[in-house]
Amino acid sequence: MKRNLILAWRQLIIKGKLSVLQIFGITLGVTTSLLLCTYVNYHYSYDRFHNDLDQIYRVTSLQQQGDAIEHNALSPSGIAPLCESQIPGVVYSGRIARWIANDVVLSHHEQVIRDNQMLFVEPSFFQIFSFRLKRGSYSSLAEPNTIFLTESKAKALFGDEDPIEGEVMFENFKPFQVKGIIEDPPVNSHLQFSCIMSLRTLQDWGFDIFQNQEMTIPYVYTYLKLDKKTNAAQVAEQITNTVSTHQA
Repeated sequence: MKRNLILAWRQLIIKGKLSVLQIFGITLGVTTSLLLCTYVNYHYSYDRFHNDLDQIYRVTSLQQQGDAIEHNALSPSGIAPLCESQIPGVVYSGRIARWIANDVVLSHHEQVIRDNQMLFVEPSFFQIFSFRLKRGSYSSLAEPNTIFLTESKAKALFGDEDPIEGEVMFENFKPFQVKGIIEDPPVNSHLQFSCIMSLRTLQDWGFDIFQNQEMTIPYVYTYLKLDKKTNAAQVAEQITNTVSTHQA
């Protein structure tokens, strides 16, 4: 793959409906860009319930295969910790991953369900987004093998039993401990989930694509929350330059 860096600057604002800021560069076929979280297809009411919505951005990537360039909502796992540690103005960074299969089997005793809305996240998930944690502490997501259930999923698995500290089997081979209950996400959220598990779990299982040093394979959704006084365009340029340096 030809090693080159293409930097482009583009800003488009349509008052009241759409705000997109994107800066991108290509290095080793991976490009980072910032995409304002409120841009979700045609439905402009999406995600309006989040606090500080105008400070939330998603890092996306462009992959070059020969002469073709493909836009990807995913980015390499190492970009999030790199941004938070080296880019001024980044208050929180958070990664979201999906399981490699389309759906999984979750069970509690005799209750068995299939699920396709499971996310692996970090504690910063609740510092970036305004999903309501009804019980538990988001800090539990720093530990491996922890799971938070939505209220509806907790009811489906546990019935009238208290789910906190209960055990949920993942694919009939790995137990997860319930550490929190979340209010079901609104229908106008672009992030839909029935349960969230700790991303630390995938790292402990040895998946290289989820490690902090991974800078080439886009496999996670990366979100940033910027300081309100931070210029997002400058942050985007810094990310492009910083990532290209670490990919060289």
